Amino acid sequence: MSYADGYDALKRMVRGFDSYQIAFHLIEVDGIWKGKDLERAANRIRACLSRAKGEFFHFSEIIAITRFTKQYDAVFFLCDALGLSRPFPLSVPEQVERLRGSIEQASRTLEAATEALARIEAPCGPEFGVPGPDPALQFRRQKASVEAWLDVVFPDEPEAMP
Repeated sequence: MSYADGYDALKRMVRGFDSYQIAFHLIEVDGIWKGKDLERAANRIRACLSRAKGEFFHFSEIIAITRFTKQYDAVFFLCDALGLSRPFPLSVPEQVERLRGSIEQASRTLEAATEALARIEAPCGPEFGVPGPDPALQFRRQKASVEAWLDVVFPDEPEAMP
């Protein structure tokens, strides 16, 4: 299927829907026109679909409308204009597999973050029955670090000459 121009592709993308249905979706469901008056939104959609009006959709609006109508004419027109092959929509099993993989990865990330947070927040030390940093060991390490610094800053003075 070829398109006369971008307007033709946009009109085919919204076929079967009136401007009020699309406007409602953009306002209430997708939320990109949140707070906009339904009548004004429907008028904007009609203006963007008219060559004579000189109004244009933003790219995010075209994406939202494409998701709503499930018509990919705007995407196909763009691919045709750029000399690219048209994409194939994923099958339902492919979509499910991708979503499951995303959920599993997010679950692993959440579990690791939760464990790290628990380690940070957990009280430690002998009074809690949880081994924690040994204060004597920490003191020895700090003392050794300070002594090493002092050796660099104040090296041993050469012995006095007779």
